Amino acid sequence: MTKSNTDKQLEHICESPKCRKPFFRRPGGRATCSRACSKALERSVKAPKPTKDQRRKAKFEETGTLNVMVRFSQRCGSVETYRGMTAEDLHEFAALVSTAKACRGWMQDGHQNDQYPICHVQQLNGTATVGLSYGSNVFIGLRKLNEQHGAKSVPHWAGRSIPRTSLRRRFLVTTETPKKVVVEKLCQLLGKELDRYLSMDGLVLKRTGQAEMARRIHNRIGTVRELNPLDRPYTLAELLETDFEKLQALEAQQTGQKTYVPDYAAKLPLNVLRSELQRFATTLPVGRHRENCVAMLPLVQVFCLWRAQYGYDSLIPNTSWKPFRYAYCDTELGEVEEDTGFSQSRIDALARSEATRLETATFIPTAYNMLQGLDVSSSFCRGVLRRRIKLSSIAPIPLVDEETDVLGMFTYVLEECRQYWSAMEALGLCTAQEVHYAPLQLAANMQSAVEHARFVWSKDCSRPPYPIPAIEELLSAAGVEYAPDEYAPGEYRQAA
Repeated sequence: MTKSNTDKQLEHICESPKCRKPFFRRPGGRATCSRACSKALERSVKAPKPTKDQRRKAKFEETGTLNVMVRFSQRCGSVETYRGMTAEDLHEFAALVSTAKACRGWMQDGHQNDQYPICHVQQLNGTATVGLSYGSNVFIGLRKLNEQHGAKSVPHWAGRSIPRTSLRRRFLVTTETPKKVVVEKLCQLLGKELDRYLSMDGLVLKRTGQAEMARRIHNRIGTVRELNPLDRPYTLAELLETDFEKLQALEAQQTGQKTYVPDYAAKLPLNVLRSELQRFATTLPVGRHRENCVAMLPLVQVFCLWRAQYGYDSLIPNTSWKPFRYAYCDTELGEVEEDTGFSQSRIDALARSEATRLETATFIPTAYNMLQGLDVSSSFCRGVLRRRIKLSSIAPIPLVDEETDVLGMFTYVLEECRQYWSAMEALGLCTAQEVHYAPLQLAANMQSAVEHARFVWSKDCSRPPYPIPAIEELLSAAGVEYAPDEYAPGEYRQAA
């Protein structure tokens, strides 16, 4: 080809789906670089369009839920860890995977070393049994404790499993089995239940961050958005199998800037276990496993509330609450508030140190063992809390500003406080009568908070005065009713 002819031709990307290589053509010339690519493009145009169910399954293959399902199947050697699952069970499992990802335990060491992995009650890859991956047999645990637990036996009344001898040969897989083959066997096993799950109303299938990045890179190839062309054209299948780190490098080469990955902090371990205890306490079938979780849940809730008042985290946003006072140091000193030599700052330092020690040594291992199905007692944790804390304030003080929806905030804080009030009552830190009148105290605190905010806002004359809600109005908005002679508003306003 002479130079004069080359100058008249323009570079074009081959439109064949399997090629995508650049070549020179005259303006308005052929769309492909060769006859073979032309036939391939013709075949792809004539191919039947995928149905709605096929598109759903194709997108489901790029979700984090399916990645977890494939990994569990390869670990136990069969896809029958999902034997008998219904659409509702799949939805529950997908919600658990999303919750585990939201705990952000993978931010530090990556997904392969997640700090909060999905653990099985009955061992997934047992010698004689295979643990089922139902919601009642899996929970979000801690990687270190899960490794320590190892292959220890779990009582028969906890979790769900099937004998390994009942596994069917056509559903067996290995760690070397390709993902595509495992997915095909999963579709054969689940059948219509998978179709019913994918067609659920309101179901949103979200691709993984790796799949989204692979699609972005593929869509930029050969377009004006590709500032710096890649060394070669990649197919979408190649990019979907590429590691996340290499995808980041490819996208940085295309766009000229590094991909931003937000650095969020992981959730606190005991908060993760508390959420799982709450789930097991409400969803497990009646039995000893559920009873143990029900007994441990209020202890963990009270401990988290006690720990939160020392600045570890905020369990109820936009509130200030120090419900307990530290009333124990050791057997020699007795109750610290009776010793005049202890300042409040030293008491807080002692309480903060004691809370950190108890969380690591006592509450985290006990809560994990409860979820794991081990038959352990919670009486020691109960005694630890009753010796160390006493009730100081039963209702938090809301923090309001000029944009706060007072009635909506009061309803939200009240619903959040009910679980902690029930836990305090179960632990014996308060009486049933105090819990009955706690919403009234919270309403008085809300009214005082609005009065204080109104005083601050009154300094700016351009703003209209904020209305102060009556206690009856707050209680009515939250659906709380008292008899007319059950309270005296002035008394509670003074207590607030």
